Amino acid sequence: MSELIEYMQGLGERAKRAARVIANADTGIKNKALEAIAEEIKNQQAAILQANHLDRVAGKERGLDAALLDRLELNEERVLAMAEGLHQIASFGHQSRADASAFRGHWYHLRITT
Repeated sequence: MSELIEYMQGLGERAKRAARVIANADTGIKNKALEAIAEEIKNQQAAILQANHLDRVAGKERGLDAALLDRLELNEERVLAMAEGLHQIASFGHQSRADASAFRGHWYHLRITT
């Protein structure tokens, strides 16, 4: 098994364990975590943009479509929008499962693939 596959499997396993812990965490703790992540995104903006640039260069070298590369490009505005999105989620406050279920139909545009 390649090192990359082992790394990704380990990362996925850790994410599953973390998801269980987060699901049972107090709303205040979740919100503090979201706020901390948002601040770290802003603090690491230069590193994020540099890594994105390197990824896009590698993608171009591997023949990725120009339109895809354009959609994957991050800039200062997009990085700040990610952080702002996390701040907004944290500001929603507590949502019960019943309240959250009302939003299910509105997330149809999100697709996560592997």
